[in-house]
Amino acid sequence: MSTLATFVPSLTPPLLVLVVLHSVTVLVVVSALTFLVIRAVNAALRATDDTQAERAQIIATLLLGALSKAVSRTTGGQR
Repeated sequence: MSTLATFVPSLTPPLLVLVVLHSVTVLVVVSALTFLVIRAVNAALRATDDTQAERAQIIATLLLGALSKAVSRTTGGQR
């Protein structure tokens, strides 16, 4: 299994900048999706009626799917 460390010596400075920017972007996207999932689950738990809870649960499920897909694409489909 190869890691970023094995490729760093062969990267030119512009490519290294792109790799770092990509890593930061992935981190921000995954963090934001995680935050939104937590908020949606919290909203479902605090809902005052069944309709609100159902809506929040659907949103949390969709966000969790997006988070799963983002992580899967980032890791190249490996788990």
